Amino acid sequence: MAGKNKEKRYIPKNDLDAREVALCVLLSVTEGKRKCNICLSEALDASAFSERDRSFITVLTEGTLDYLIRIDHIISCYTRKPLGFMNPEAKAILRMAIFQIMFLDRVPDSAACNEAVEIAKRRGLSGLSGFINAVLRSVIRDKESGKGRLFEYPDKSIYYSVPKWLYKRLCRDYGVERAHGIMEAWLLKRGVSVRFNLSKASEQEIFDMISTDGEGLVKTDMKALFESQGVRAPEEGSLPVVYKLEGRKRVSELRAFREGYVCVQDPASTLPAAMAGVKEGDHIIDVCAAPGGKSMQLCDLLKGSGSVEARDVSEAKIRLIEDNIARMGFANISTKVQDALVPDEESFFRADIVMADLPCSGLGIVGRKPDIKQNIKSYSIEELRELQREMLLCVSRYVKPHGTLVYSTCTITPEENEQNAAWAVSHLGFKLVASIRLLPTAEHDGFFVAVLKKEFV
Repeated sequence: MAGKNKEKRYIPKNDLDAREVALCVLLSVTEGKRKCNICLSEALDASAFSERDRSFITVLTEGTLDYLIRIDHIISCYTRKPLGFMNPEAKAILRMAIFQIMFLDRVPDSAACNEAVEIAKRRGLSGLSGFINAVLRSVIRDKESGKGRLFEYPDKSIYYSVPKWLYKRLCRDYGVERAHGIMEAWLLKRGVSVRFNLSKASEQEIFDMISTDGEGLVKTDMKALFESQGVRAPEEGSLPVVYKLEGRKRVSELRAFREGYVCVQDPASTLPAAMAGVKEGDHIIDVCAAPGGKSMQLCDLLKGSGSVEARDVSEAKIRLIEDNIARMGFANISTKVQDALVPDEESFFRADIVMADLPCSGLGIVGRKPDIKQNIKSYSIEELRELQREMLLCVSRYVKPHGTLVYSTCTITPEENEQNAAWAVSHLGFKLVASIRLLPTAEHDGFFVAVLKKEFV
């Protein structure tokens, strides 16, 4: 893509300095228009950081993005220069430092200020270092006094750090109280959860394997999660076993992960496969499968029988799925590059189950990908709804008579969720069997699942 939307990378002068690495990730996201999770992963893999530094870089980058709109409001209170005319690197340095001063207790305010000035000098911004120092000293002074502009917000959208149009839309769809709960949840970090692959070992064996590696575990009550939404939980064999990891180790360091006994999945993302009604011997097509967590869960539920065909739009996405297959060791799965908008006539009426976890606005996972709320536009929700309907029209033809179509998204907009499920019923010859909508909380992402049965023969 040409022009201002072209992606751009920012490179640290010192790739072992945690703050400067975080700065370059932040710039790559806000100015370079790259995705935060990809930039972070690249940056953390590029140097041998300690676990402490890895954590700090992640918190500093994601936290600044979490509170970006509120931080920008604070900056605008202490300078006459509009943010749009400010040097991008100086602006990013201020953003990071204000996040540390206002939201990160473990960093002394003076250290945040001093480090910001030093980074500016290293990045060739000596002429702006005095300006940066003056703004940050003023912020620290007002924070210590507990008075002034620092604690005044013209409206709640700034306080919750969301675009004003999105704040209004959430309040319209969910009412003010629930909307505020959603936006508060977006600011919470909920850690990493893993789903146990019970076709490979028992729950106790996998639990002991992870505990032996020194990792703490807290089980998620999946039955209660279903019942809290008024939905009957699947039978014991289909109910996912999910634990939250509570230690400081990277998942990749755990033997259980390396050898395929667990798969990284938020509790919410395990719902589509759990609700699909998988039976041994089923043929399942997963049309937008990357990176493959749901496909692995389906293989686990099939217990070595049947088959899963995991598809996605590009070779790069298929490689992500194949990496998971290699780690998990499942034999009843194949991959295929296939655009969900392009009919595959060979697959018409072949699948017992079609899993359609389709591209969406991602508002259920803002807590994990904070750049989503900065980049989403109001018109994109309607555009995505139409894209999803085109995909549903295409992939619904793969479902056998009386087979199952599972439509899911990681968003919370009625347009992309309930309205599309109703559209599938009225236009595609399906009957709605069950649906569930989770709003994001401290314990799980936001998610929507609709289970649809094909009625015509």
